[in-house]
Amino acid sequence: MSVTAIWMLLTAPGTGGVAAPLTAEIGKGTPGIGLRRVELSDASDDLINSARIGADRAAEILYREHYLRRHLVVRYAADAELFNIHGRSADLTFALALAAAIKATHEFGDDSPPVLVATGILDEAGNVQRIDGIAAKLALALTHLPPRSVFVFPQDNQTDLPADAQARATSAHITLAPVAQLEEAFRLLGLPVIRRNEEEFRLWQDLSREAEQWSRGERALIPAGPQLEAARLLYARHVADWNSGDSRIVPYIEASLRRRDRRRVLAGLALGVPGLVAAGFAGRALYDYIDGLHRTRIAFDGISVPGPDYTIAADPYLRRHGVIVTAREPERSAVIIASNIALYRGQAVDSVTAQNFLTQTIEPASAPLAYTLAFAPPTKSVRLLRASLWAATKSGVTHPAWRATALDAAGKPLAENGEAMFGSYSLVPEKWFDLTPANGAMIAALRIASDFRSENGRPFAGFEAALIQEIQLIHS
Repeated sequence: MSVTAIWMLLTAPGTGGVAAPLTAEIGKGTPGIGLRRVELSDASDDLINSARIGADRAAEILYREHYLRRHLVVRYAADAELFNIHGRSADLTFALALAAAIKATHEFGDDSPPVLVATGILDEAGNVQRIDGIAAKLALALTHLPPRSVFVFPQDNQTDLPADAQARATSAHITLAPVAQLEEAFRLLGLPVIRRNEEEFRLWQDLSREAEQWSRGERALIPAGPQLEAARLLYARHVADWNSGDSRIVPYIEASLRRRDRRRVLAGLALGVPGLVAAGFAGRALYDYIDGLHRTRIAFDGISVPGPDYTIAADPYLRRHGVIVTAREPERSAVIIASNIALYRGQAVDSVTAQNFLTQTIEPASAPLAYTLAFAPPTKSVRLLRASLWAATKSGVTHPAWRATALDAAGKPLAENGEAMFGSYSLVPEKWFDLTPANGAMIAALRIASDFRSENGRPFAGFEAALIQEIQLIHS
């Protein structure tokens, strides 16, 4: 398999800059773990340092995920003048070039990754930090990149991109991909890795060590309790991301869960199933009663949404929870509960987390869209869960810009939250959005506005409006 080149964007005093493909060549090495040497010929000291840092950060992940099991020598090559380059904005490019070289040694299906151009500084934890001159870098990318390329840049620079340049990128079918961590950039390349937060990473390390011991017969399975539940949740959150480096962890967790389930069945038979079920229902009812005193949870997954269009009106279901849909814009639009199969036939939303979603639609499609949810009685705080998105096709997945505004009884804004339009070639996790007035005022209504158009006013996002998986009303 050929190695994918990662384009680097170079700017130097007195020049207009240059975009050049960067490749990495890796030696076979001897068994072990460690980056032995990084080579980059005829380059400035700054760029050589950037190459070392990018290779170091990439190697840490590649060893961690078991894509690498040998000592490593990396030789970078770029068809460009590298003497007069300063700064470290190429860290991310060097890291991706090494990842591309490693990916070429593994089999991940027949799909070719998109053309990537990258810029960004990496810190010691693999976070992608902001750079100076992002507008000039994007201008270079727009000049040199072919259509359907991906411009990978620091998430912290997202607000620095000129609106006209973003519009040009949309017209040229160039995807803007802001990333906060190196793992996100690897996934854009098509290399499966898991971005674990600090707590997840500690758990993963513990499970990796325990699974190794279990495979040698030196350790029992995970006992039922908090540790097994934490392992189950980690497994479920990243079910699509596990790779060859986790080949022992997955069966270790699955075997532990199977044993727990068998013991539950035996316990039910020993204690008497009717009594056990009754006790379980009583405990659940008590929990629901206490939780319901201060929280109204409106989830849409337990509703029948039959074909042929797999959508139903949202109004009747919301009314059961004291929520009324008002002020649709345009008036002929519909606020609906849609099944996952109605959204690109199930190939756009991560069905592991939920199957139905609250959204808005209109025929023919137009934008912007908006609707208001009125609460009776008013509530102290509102939480919205945007659905997890699945980039199942080569074109990735996109979500419209949307904003939720909390209103008092007079229609005065109290709090806002939401997100800009985004696109991704990898899994986009679900995300909570909280709206709590700073002055303690009560929320009488919530306005949700969406816009699926690009900067030039053309339809772009795959959905007309935000996909809401769950609403929570916090009363006290």
